[in-house]
Formats: sequence, C-alpha cells, structure tokens
Amino acid sequence: TILKENILFSIPSCLGYWHTLVLKINVRLLSPPVHYLKPSIVASPSTEISVGQDWILHCWAPFSGVSFVFYQARDFRYEVTPQGNSNMAEFSLKNVSKTDEGRYTCYYHSLTDPVIWSNASNPVALKCRAGISHLCSTTMG
Repeated sequence: TILKENILFSIPSCLGYWHTLVLKINVRLLSPPVHYLKPSIVASPSTEISVGQDWILHCWAPFSGVSFVFYQARDFRYEVTPQGNSNMAEFSLKNVSKTDEGRYTCYYHSLTDPVIWSNASNPVALKCRAGISHLCSTTMG
C-alpha cells in the first residue's frame, strides 16, 4: 500500500511576500506477514516407545519471543511460552496409552499485537501397537 500526502508550507520572504512550498511524500506501508513460517517438530526419545513410557514433542520456531501451541488432531492440548530467549518448547505425554494415539502438530504465535500465527508444523503421528511388545510407533509426516 502506498500512501500519498501533500504537505503545504508557507514561508515569509524578506520582502514581505509569502512563498508556498508543496512537499509531496510517498510512503510505502508494509503490511505484517499473514502467517509465519511453519515450525519444526521432533518426537523423542525415539520413533518407538512402550506403552507406559513418556513421549516428548519438541517444537522450534526460527526466532524467540513467541508462544507455542500443541494440538492432537484438531484438539488443543497445551500452550507454553518459553522463558528467556528460547525459540523451543516441549510438550510431554506421561505414561503413554492407546488414548494418546493420533496426529500431533504445533504452531507458534507472536506475543504482541498484531498477533501473527505460524502455519502448522508437519504432523507427528503416535500409534500404539497391540501385542506382546506393547510398543507405540511414531511417524513423522
């Protein structure tokens, strides 16, 4: 968006006349981005975990000063604002069970107005396998 303005100045001369000057200003207004780039997401401790283990998602933004939001499918799970200059947050699932199965994503957003959201991270899927091993497998999409 370009804003065009004309500013008029009247300046007296030494002979008693007034001179009018027109100052033309073109100002380009930069709009904030609609969305930030998507964050990175990683699951740990590994791609396979046993039922009952803890599972942690780490989410990174390209810069600090943001808050992170974690979703399971389309359901809000958790929001965290890192302390200091950290650009990473983590979401822990304790004692993983079949009810924790699903696709997880994270987003981040600015802390000041205007609030700008990121696009969603690539999904990470937690899937528990039944059977003797009772392992949960993690896939990243």
